[in-house]
Amino acid sequence: MQKQVLIAMFSIAILVQVRPVESEDLPPIALLYHNDPDVRIQTIRRLAESKNPELIDDLIRGYSVEVFTPVNYVYDEELGLMTGQKNIRGRGAWKAWLAAEASAGRLKIDYLPIDINSLELKQHGQIQSFATRLGWEHFKEMAVVLTETYDRHKCEDALRYMVANDNCLEVQEFLRGDWLSKLFSHQSIDINIVAYFLNGLVDPGLLRSRINAQIRSMLDSENATIVANTLHLLAGVEGYSTVFTVPDVDDKVRKLLESPLEAIALQARRAMLRINPASVVTYDEAFIDLYRTLGKQYPCFELKGTDWKAVGDELLPRAKKVKSDEEFGLLCLELVARLEDSHAQLLDGSAMVPGVSFPQWDPGFACLEDDQGRPAVYYIDPGGPAEQAGVKIGMVVISVNGEKAEDVIKKTMSRLKKYVGYSSERYLRYHAHQFFLRQEEKGATIRLQMLDGQAKTNNFELPAKFGVRYLPRLPVPNIGIQDAGSVSWKMLDGDIGYIYVRRIRDDLIPLLDKAIEEMKNTHGLIIDVRGNSGGGFEPVHAHLNFTLVQDSQEPERPRYKGPMALLIDSRCISAGEGWASWFVANKRARVFGQATAGASSRKITYELKNGLYKVSFPVKAYKGYLDRPIERVGLVPDVYIRQNAQDLVECRDTVLEAARQYLVD
Repeated sequence: MQKQVLIAMFSIAILVQVRPVESEDLPPIALLYHNDPDVRIQTIRRLAESKNPELIDDLIRGYSVEVFTPVNYVYDEELGLMTGQKNIRGRGAWKAWLAAEASAGRLKIDYLPIDINSLELKQHGQIQSFATRLGWEHFKEMAVVLTETYDRHKCEDALRYMVANDNCLEVQEFLRGDWLSKLFSHQSIDINIVAYFLNGLVDPGLLRSRINAQIRSMLDSENATIVANTLHLLAGVEGYSTVFTVPDVDDKVRKLLESPLEAIALQARRAMLRINPASVVTYDEAFIDLYRTLGKQYPCFELKGTDWKAVGDELLPRAKKVKSDEEFGLLCLELVARLEDSHAQLLDGSAMVPGVSFPQWDPGFACLEDDQGRPAVYYIDPGGPAEQAGVKIGMVVISVNGEKAEDVIKKTMSRLKKYVGYSSERYLRYHAHQFFLRQEEKGATIRLQMLDGQAKTNNFELPAKFGVRYLPRLPVPNIGIQDAGSVSWKMLDGDIGYIYVRRIRDDLIPLLDKAIEEMKNTHGLIIDVRGNSGGGFEPVHAHLNFTLVQDSQEPERPRYKGPMALLIDSRCISAGEGWASWFVANKRARVFGQATAGASSRKITYELKNGLYKVSFPVKAYKGYLDRPIERVGLVPDVYIRQNAQDLVECRDTVLEAARQYLVD
């Protein structure tokens, strides 16, 4: 069949290196329908690489009837590269794009025949049977299969035929008729197959709109089998991901929830869960189920001394009074926060997690908890109100708006933990010391009393102009070290090497290799994981740089054999704790600082019964390399030491200096 394709105005990328369709170095179109998915993938890639616009419609046609997911991914990828339309995904969407291009005169839909005679003789029996019957002469045969008889395999072939040829007027006329209601009058049809191939039609498009209208009318049928099958189509088949979406069916499905026929009521409920989950399950039912699920699966109630029954006694009655998705979301946030677990989170489902209003404006500085338990200034925003007014590093906040600083910190802790889970109080205190100055309104005046390095009281009135931003993790800036980076290192006085592991990323091992290669002969080595926000690591290889035992694993990697110190704090969390636990378990380093956050676990994601939200929560407490869970307890230092406020004034890192001195001595 000779093609006449209009390519004016088409993408330049497609016009490059155009080859004739009949070129001998291109595989036959028939191989798009080969029994072996690998052959189909190779064929798609070779045809797409030709950049020949005459093949685009044939590729999209093959995609529209493809059933193997890995092959579908290749169609999306290669068609995107071939056409420049890299954001299009899905069979129906590509069909819609092709129809639009044809309507605009940039392409013509004129499929090449599936000619098995173009193949080697041994390949004739390897082409899927339906592909040899895609010609117009098979239309009546396929129409009969869909309207008068039912056979699963014949039905699948017939559906493929109609979808592959949905550009033909005869096929379009048939699909606009009542064939679907006739097909759905059979009790044992394969709903998933029907849904799958209907999704291969042009979407959006007039034909798909007509199919949607048929489905809506079939919900009013007096034939119970037709109604049940239609609901099953809308609900999807359990165990399969195929979804066929029809707009404006909510009211019809909701009425069928009350059907006296159990099969229809059941499918209506399943369909409603897909269409509008919140309308099926009450807030109270969903909340009770969430409470019970957490109660059965969360592993750390005993470890934390949590009375989950008391939590239920307090929160379950409130679920009966919930009137909106937002109220329900806030109540779920409270429940999840009661796990007191930094890895437990409420996630978006069909609804977005409601925002919780926390104060976010401060006067341009942040505090840490010093060695006397006081909020000491460790960071000042350059050019901000605090710096301009004379606030200095190392000053200690005594009061805020006439209230003792410690009381304001405690109130901040209460506000934070109502909706956010914290695995330990020390991690909560860390954030409270950074956030307790924040105000609800931008520009609000904050009255502060502060002690300077000479223990003199200073009074300030400062506007809260700085919003939420990144705050340094290290108490004192360290020249050459990236506070927000991944892994950075330098030499310290006394021939001591220093490596700051801020994040556990994929580049951990190569960066450690480089650092140790440079510092493997130093007198001592400090590993600093303070402020480490976690990530992930490969446990077999992540510590080979520090092993004392000579082994055959990766002998080319540099090793450090000397004395070591490990710095930790209450902001080191998750994989940061897991990675650092190796040094503790193997007694490879003396540990300085404060206990870590105590938040490290294996998680799952649970979807609420009403589908509004999901919850990610731990189901197994992680031990790292220890013989006990890290959760709540964290890693405990050998030398408990905090930052000193006077050291802040003198730009000295108290914990780092203590570790350095230990190694020097």
